Amino acid sequence: MNTSILISTLQRSKDNKEIISIWQYNGDKSSIVGYVSEISDDYIGFRHFTRFGKPDGIIFIKIDNIKSIDFNDDYTKVMECLIHYADIIDNPIARNCIPCPQNKKIPIERLGFFYI
Repeated sequence: MNTSILISTLQRSKDNKEIISIWQYNGDKSSIVGYVSEISDDYIGFRHFTRFGKPDGIIFIKIDNIKSIDFNDDYTKVMECLIHYADIIDNPIARNCIPCPQNKKIPIERLGFFYI
């Protein structure tokens, strides 16, 4: 991956807390999702979230081990939603409705299902 594009994408994630998905050369067959919290010359601090949108700590990743980065795709958009609504999803009282930006409530049944 082009180093300048890689660094600019990582910096944008740090500046905006933009959710990205990182694939590593030495990693599993899946990516890790979160945002960059720290950047040095050789490593990044990556605030990782589980596939259920729950915070899972900070992972330190060597920049040379980053194979590719996905951002603004369907999976990262779903993860942004899960992260944003993780507390509401866990709350049994609030489960019936999810607030919308227009202060309307939409029954969850109308949203359908998605699997991660």
